[in-house]
Amino acid sequence: LTHPIEVRRRIATGRMSHLCLQNSELIVGHDYSRNHKVNTILADDSYHSVILYPGRQSLNISSWSTEEKSGLVPAGKKLAVFVIDGTWNTARKMLHLSSNLKALPQICFTPVRLSTFRVRKQPAPECVSTIEAIHQCIELLGTETREHDKLLKVFDQLVEQQLVFVERANSRHTRRAERSA
Repeated sequence: LTHPIEVRRRIATGRMSHLCLQNSELIVGHDYSRNHKVNTILADDSYHSVILYPGRQSLNISSWSTEEKSGLVPAGKKLAVFVIDGTWNTARKMLHLSSNLKALPQICFTPVRLSTFRVRKQPAPECVSTIEAIHQCIELLGTETREHDKLLKVFDQLVEQQLVFVERANSRHTRRAERSA
């Protein structure tokens, strides 16, 4: 679930995640209470929906046993994980506005490493980008393939390329300042 501001960003890790993952949906908005796509997924009895969102009522899946993880999804259902992509402030507002999302069980995790999103500042050490959060969630909930690892590969390549651009821009700025001095 992507906030409209994120759509305009050049580095949008929610969109990047969607492009890397099969069976994902990218739904833009800020209040999803009446969103047809979201409500269709929520009404589908073949899914058990949760939202990845850190909060007081969130279930931290980091230390769950295999049995606890398998108990998250009722027998015969597939897990649908809603992920909010936005700044921490816009994500909080999106959840507050969306009555249908507030009703969902919330899950979270304790990050295993600091964010490598070095081109954007995170508000706290435990904060990670959307793409890193999705990767960690898939990692914790278990998967038989390693397809989700491509999320971090693409993300790391993007970050390294952005750092090259920053270095070039700083180098040009330094040369200009030296010439005018």
